[in-house]
Amino acid sequence: MLSEEIEEHLFRRLIPFWVKLRDKEQGGFYGWMDSSLHVDRTAEKGCILNSRILWFFSNAYTLLKDESLLDEARHGYEFLKNVCWDKENGGGDWAGNYDGTPEETLKHTYNQAFSIYALSSYYEASKDKEALQKAYQLYEIIENKMRDTLGYKKHLTQRFARLIMKSFLKMGLWRRRQ
Repeated sequence: MLSEEIEEHLFRRLIPFWVKLRDKEQGGFYGWMDSSLHVDRTAEKGCILNSRILWFFSNAYTLLKDESLLDEARHGYEFLKNVCWDKENGGGDWAGNYDGTPEETLKHTYNQAFSIYALSSYYEASKDKEALQKAYQLYEIIENKMRDTLGYKKHLTQRFARLIMKSFLKMGLWRRRQ
């Protein structure tokens, strides 16, 4: 009984909900909707959100073997690879604009870590070796650029320099430590 309810919720609610958020024109999945489920097609697209969606569809495919789910995962992977991945400095940016241009290029450790989950799940589903290679690259970045003797740093600049926050919520300003 409970398994039937879960299966029905997955197929009739969860999967269709995320499929409807696919941006067929610009790539990835839409990044914002209001409480009435109206999508803002020009809102920034968080890379962490797109990583989570990639993880979801990859794991759904691995479990259910429905090719349409692998197609959704591939769509998410292409966005992560082409928009979120920093081709110059490595690692994943925080967010892209709706049109695929960079929006927020800070490097958040949490984002890198969740991208590893997503990329490794996508590799398991697709056997795409490039995805696995990117997961390993992120691991190396976290270990070599995002930690020090005290532990892991929360966020860094695009080039992995340490940030100092001073009343960020009040001022909205970031500056790089010299």
